[in-house]
Amino acid sequence: MLPPVKVALPPAGVGIIVATASNGVIGRSGQLPWRIPEDFEWFKANVRGDVLVYGRRCYEETGRAIPGVHHTIVVSRGNGPLASYPDAEVAVGLPGAHHSLLTSELSLAC
Repeated sequence: MLPPVKVALPPAGVGIIVATASNGVIGRSGQLPWRIPEDFEWFKANVRGDVLVYGRRCYEETGRAIPGVHHTIVVSRGNGPLASYPDAEVAVGLPGAHHSLLTSELSLAC
């Protein structure tokens, strides 16, 4: 597996973290194709204090919020009741998550 990399994209202050298997796969059957505790610890350490924006399925796969991180869950439709997460903000599309960008450096995942 390739080592994870956090990339800052000035001047917007956006960081992107991508993890792939050696064959480029990022998921299998709606889940990560690996479970490496050291990778998840590295990820948590590198997003702590930031805003983490990611999709509903990715958030639900993790099972819980990461302490010390502001979570914004992006959903694709706002034409009905939005899901509610006690430990996360819900936004419709990336434009809906815009105000999260104003609070801290952004780390994007999933």
